[in-house]
Order: sequence, then C-alpha cells, then structure tokens
Amino acid sequence: MQTERLGVALQPRPPWEAVDVGLRMVQAWWRPMVGAWLAVFVPLVVVLTGLLWRHPCVAIAILWWLKPLLERIPLYVASEALFGHVPGVRETLRALPRVMRVHALRALTVYRLAPARSFTLPVVVLEGLRGQAQSERIRTLRWQSGGVPTLLTVVCVHVEQLVLCGGLTALAVIFLPESASLELEDLLPWGGAGVHALEIAQLGVEAVAISIMAPFYTVAGFSLYLHRRVYLEGWDIDLVFRGLSRRVAPAGAAPGAAPRPAGALLLAGLALSLLLAPGAARAELRDPAEAPATLERVMQEPELRGTREIRTWVRRDRARGGEPETCREILDWLEGERDAEAGGTRLSTLLGQIGRVGIWLGIALLAWWILRQAAALPRAGPAPSAPPPPGQIAGMDIRPDSLPDDAVREARALFAAGRPRGALALLYRAALSYLVHQRGLDVGPGATEGECLRRASALADVREDLTRLTRAWQSVAYARGELVAGTFDELCTRWRRHLDDAQASEGA
Repeated sequence: MQTERLGVALQPRPPWEAVDVGLRMVQAWWRPMVGAWLAVFVPLVVVLTGLLWRHPCVAIAILWWLKPLLERIPLYVASEALFGHVPGVRETLRALPRVMRVHALRALTVYRLAPARSFTLPVVVLEGLRGQAQSERIRTLRWQSGGVPTLLTVVCVHVEQLVLCGGLTALAVIFLPESASLELEDLLPWGGAGVHALEIAQLGVEAVAISIMAPFYTVAGFSLYLHRRVYLEGWDIDLVFRGLSRRVAPAGAAPGAAPRPAGALLLAGLALSLLLAPGAARAELRDPAEAPATLERVMQEPELRGTREIRTWVRRDRARGGEPETCREILDWLEGERDAEAGGTRLSTLLGQIGRVGIWLGIALLAWWILRQAAALPRAGPAPSAPPPPGQIAGMDIRPDSLPDDAVREARALFAAGRPRGALALLYRAALSYLVHQRGLDVGPGATEGECLRRASALADVREDLTRLTRAWQSVAYARGELVAGTFDELCTRWRRHLDDAQASEGA
C-alpha cells in the first residue's frame, strides 16, 4: 500500500465523519463514476425492459438483485482515484470483467442481504483474499466499528426507496391530467387493475433512484473501510515518518532515495536509546526500596500527567471503605442466620415475599382478563339488521330501478349507435347490480373494480365472465382502448344468460 500517493487526507476520524469524507469523494470524482455507471446501467435497463415488457415488476426485482455487482463500478473508480490516477470510462469498462467476476456468485446469493455490504466490499474486491483469510480480515475490520456500516445501509435504503422512489412517483401522479382517473389500487403493481404504463414508469423511477444512491452508498462504505485501516494500521503515523524521511533526504534526491548520513545517525541514536532504556531502568531499580521514589519521579513526567475521570457503580460497603463481599459470604449471610419474625432463613423469607407478590399480581391479571372478556360479550337485545346494499359502486349507479328492463338489448343498441363506452358501462352496471342485489355480493360503495373481482372470486359460475367484462371496461374507460364487435357480442351473450336466469328466479 503506497500511502504516500494518497489523494485524500486520511487521519483518525469518527465514523460518521468518515462517511462525510466518502460523500465528498463522490463530489470530487463524480464525472468518471457517472460516465462508467451509465455506460453499463442504461444498456442493462433497456435490455431488461425489452425482454420483460409485460412484466416490469420482474425487471425491477432483477435490477435490485444485481446492485452488489453494479456497485463495484464506483468502487473501482474511487480506489484508483484515491492514489492519484482517475480512470476514464474506457479504462473502467476494460477493468470491469476482472472486477465483476470476483466472488460474483457469493455476492448475489449468500451475501446479497449482508447489512454491511459497502464496508466489506473493498475487502472482497480489492484485497483479493479468499476463504478463512477473508473472513478473519472482515472480522478484524468490523471489530469495534460501532455498527455504523449497518446503519449506513439502513439510511441509504430509506433514502432510495422512500424519498427518491416515493418522491418521483408522487411527482408523476401530480402531473397526470385530470382525465386520467386512477384508483389507489392502480398505483400498486400487484393490484387487480394495475396500469401497465404506470408499472413501466415505476421501473424508470427505480432505475433513477438506484443510479443516484449507488455511488454515495458504495464510496461512503469505502471511506469507512479506509478510516478503519487508519486506526488499525496507523497510516497517519506512516505518512508522518515518510515525510520525515523526505525532509532528511539530500536536496534533489529522489523520493525513495536513502537518507543522508546525518539522518541515518539520528535514527541509529534513537534506536540505541530505546535499546538502552530498559537496562537503565533496571539499573535504577536494583534496590526495591527505591521503587516508590522512582515510580513517583516517572509519574511526574509530562507525558504521563494526563488523567481522566471514570464513573462506575460500586456497592455501598465498598464506597464506605469496607471490604468487598464474596459470593460465599453472601450465601452464608442468606442461609446462616435466622429471621426472628419469619422463623426461617433470610433466603427463604425473601423467596416467600417474592412468591406472595407474584400470586397477588397473577390474581390481579386474571381479574382484569375476566372483566375484559365479560365486556366483550354481546349484549342482549334485537339482532342488528343487515345494512342495505349500496346504490353506487365506483361512481356507477347500480340500483335496479335505474337500469332498463332489458339491459343487454339496450347495450347492443348503444354499441350499434357508435357509443361503445356507454354500451359497456351499461352492461357493467347491470352485471354489478345483479351480483349485489341478486347474488348478495358484499362490497361497499367505495369498492373498486379490482375489489369487486376479488369478492366475486367465490362465485365460480360468474367469476370468469366478470373478469372478462372488467378487463374490457378498464381497457375502454382508462386506457382508451378499442372494443371489438366480436368481444362485445360474446360479453352480451354470456351476461344475457346470467340476467335471464335472475329474472326467471324472480318470476318463480
């Protein structure tokens, strides 16, 4: 490690200050990082979108799963720029195959959900260790790290998902035209009425959020790794000694040239004094009676005068100057003497008191539970009447008296008159009215099309027909799709059978 070539002033810092140094590194080297990132990430997003056009959620999951490999792009740029060489986009792309294949399978399987991934990534990719040596190295670096790498992951996940993804999605919804009526269910990719265009937009939002956060997260973890090595390996001290070596070197000498004789004599004298110091100390302490005076004289040195205050808990006996009690003495005190009032040992008296308190607490908790259960019992009185069925669902009037006697025939007439949306709306209203008032479908007035589908899944005879009708209605009403005559005729034929059966049952 050529620490003299470091382009960042590394010194012992608090962990969160080291994270701030990583963010500053991204600000300094963002051009090569962003260039290399976009050269890899944009084609990947385009390919996934083309292959999974019908399943954008799968593409989002694949992008998220590949993040440990993509984060190696800013790590490589930062590791090279740290030593004064800022790689270009082409150089980074040429080095990516070598960087990507280092423990790639383990990064995507065993260690995919590692909470301190950005902190351990430099060990895996840059140090080239394997097996037990890598595990011991990671364990050494994480010793007394304070859990800051894990907290960094938690913070970045929240910023990426809540702030970036949520903010961009909310911004897109704000700028939607008023004519585009979207239900809350349509915003969810797993909703029954999920809009395909909105899912594609979510893929784009996720790609933007990952592109923004990945460099900051990776380089912040890399900075934590560097400052941890400063603590463990004393890089700052090494840099000071290298600076002294350059100062004592002859004028005009190369940085790696040998120091002049004066510097060599100085270092030799320092080493000799360190070797002779223990012997001198032993010579002064040959007489044991001189030990207190020697110790007092040593403690008066300026280097040893630093003090600090430490507060801790102690027993009252020890605070008053008494001798500490051992476990054996405490047991003897509990078992050996008798309590005059209770007639037993102190230990048995103490256990008896604890038992009595526990019994009374148990009785109180039992009484509270019985009272709570009694309050939850149904009160005597008339049974509550069932609420009337809703008159509207999703803004549509489904009252039987608001529909024509033959809804299917009227729908066909509207379709023949060139009004497919009105025809489909009438047929959909008639189907919902039949399900709610004739079949007892339990839905509220604020139910959406998707919720009606889920509630009707228990009605096996109409489930498939309602699904086809709902999809056709959503396509025409929301996506401005065209309704084919053959599809509409099939829907009318199917629902004619259900509505005629309902009228027949009413006449009987």
